[in-house]
Amino acid sequence: MLHLPSAMAPSGFLYSSAAMVPSYIYSVMSGLLIAELCINRMGRTGKSEVRLMEIYNESLGSVSSAIGTVAYFGLQFAVILACVATGGANLEILLDSMGMGGVLDSVSGLQQLLFAGAAGAAAYVIRPSERDLANSVMLILAVAALLGIFGVGAGSADFAALIASENQHPEFVIDSLPIVFMALGYQQVMPKITTQLEGDKGKITTAVIAGTGIPFLLYIIWNAIVIGNTLTGPGPFPAGADPVFLLQNEGSPLLGGLVGGFSGIVAAGTLFSVSGNFVDDIADTLKLPSGQELGEWKPVLFAGTLLPAAFLAADSNINGFCRALDYSGAFCISTLFLVLPSIMIWTSRYGDDESPLTVKPLVPFGKISLGSLWKAAGTLIIEQGAEKLGVIDFFKDQFFH
Repeated sequence: MLHLPSAMAPSGFLYSSAAMVPSYIYSVMSGLLIAELCINRMGRTGKSEVRLMEIYNESLGSVSSAIGTVAYFGLQFAVILACVATGGANLEILLDSMGMGGVLDSVSGLQQLLFAGAAGAAAYVIRPSERDLANSVMLILAVAALLGIFGVGAGSADFAALIASENQHPEFVIDSLPIVFMALGYQQVMPKITTQLEGDKGKITTAVIAGTGIPFLLYIIWNAIVIGNTLTGPGPFPAGADPVFLLQNEGSPLLGGLVGGFSGIVAAGTLFSVSGNFVDDIADTLKLPSGQELGEWKPVLFAGTLLPAAFLAADSNINGFCRALDYSGAFCISTLFLVLPSIMIWTSRYGDDESPLTVKPLVPFGKISLGSLWKAAGTLIIEQGAEKLGVIDFFKDQFFH
């Protein structure tokens, strides 16, 4: 969510918001497909709890399973990197505002290391059974700060400029989609939701639609407030500029403080949640004891997760790790949550395997729905892959100059 405005500002608020609608629909479809896989596995094995990577490893061949594993851990580590970079930048801004900007300048990357250490220590100390409570507290704080941003920012945003035709640039829309899919990503929690709702099809569908619909609307408002407060004139938004960072540094003290507080809370809460889950998933993949039974492996896994992220974040700026999210959205999200679930559902519904299905399809229109997910993912992967590898620029230079 923090990096949505920087991804969407170049294309303009209207076109980027319109592009979020089909992205949201595909995200809902993907989550429901994963829930369907979870319910079928619960019915087949009799186990009430399932894990995402267990489903992938058991339902896919060795090659596809390996691709899914790489995509999953690549996605999680990219999020950790971005959180550490964002949190370190916020810590530096906070110290500057307090007249203590030189405290951490003596050691390069100390801000990122301190931020990663604090969030990692919380994830290390708090037991997995208590993480939900901690996440709820962080969510309440984030929502309070966000509502404050909406209330204050709505009075100073230039909404006329936000929707002005000269500030809309549809040619940049597709470049925003990787970050959009990252922001709308939630599918990794579907096994837990499916277990909590006891595989009830109706309740799961309602939970997914409501649980993603409300954040979707908040994202639209967040983009409007942030971009509307940072537009400087007609034309494309300055390349590489981060509207959130601009508000923190150049906005009014009240709005900048609220944005900084919200950014810090979201970065800390996400890092706390993702780092703990990342360590658990590594333990599961390596067949180590999980949860409280990790023992001597626990400090090794936490250090091996957070220290590389802190050192990598120290060698670049925040925009560099926005690119990490961009690559993850283009390749990891599309592979993990659009392509592979569709393949597994296709195989279970229409393959030669005669194993019974526990639940009727949660996503209607059968093969058409699955095909549309493949098309969306394929378009995103091919177009973004060609652009990021320089193929598009090469052809432009060779044939259009």
